[in-house]
Amino acid sequence: MESEENAGNAGPGYISVSHTRGWVAVIWSPTPCAIDIERRDRTLPSSVAKRYPAIRYMEDWCAFEAEYKFAGLTGHPPAPGSVRLLPHPELIVAVIG
Repeated sequence: MESEENAGNAGPGYISVSHTRGWVAVIWSPTPCAIDIERRDRTLPSSVAKRYPAIRYMEDWCAFEAEYKFAGLTGHPPAPGSVRLLPHPELIVAVIG
């Protein structure tokens, strides 16, 4: 949403939001984008491991969630290798765009 103070400065674009216990992340881009965050101290839920056997680590799950958001926005999956895991001491941060 634009405020009256900065209306028009950013122009049209895309926004993605993610949250985990105690944290919120927001990304904006003029092109389609997605973000997902997870706490590093969280373990992969067994239900995820059963449903998606290729996902073995929280980093994989975080990347999958970002890809899912991106596909929901654009109607197609992101290009292979387009998910970036950003360094953070407490969080796993997966970004596309």
